[in-house]
Amino acid sequence: MKSRKEAMTQKEVAAYFGVSYQTILEWRKNRNLPWFETINVKEFGTRRRVFFYKDAVVKWGNENHLKKSKQRLRIRGRRQKMRRRAKRRALKDARG
Repeated sequence: MKSRKEAMTQKEVAAYFGVSYQTILEWRKNRNLPWFETINVKEFGTRRRVFFYKDAVVKWGNENHLKKSKQRLRIRGRRQKMRRRAKRRALKDARG
């Protein structure tokens, strides 16, 4: 039975190494960071998504003398940001 490879998004790879999203884009272009692309064709358009295999990313990082970030970076979604804003507004309104 074939084992499934774990896929990572660009944001997850950025968090893994503790760098910015833009740095991952540059590494893809200039430093040969291994990646693959999926293309979904639907009636209303084509959608391209970029993914990375975790084992390939770790191997590439070791070859390029990069280490996993010790600091855990949060990847916040839109919903979490909206909750934080609502909480701040509620506290501000409660104070006066």
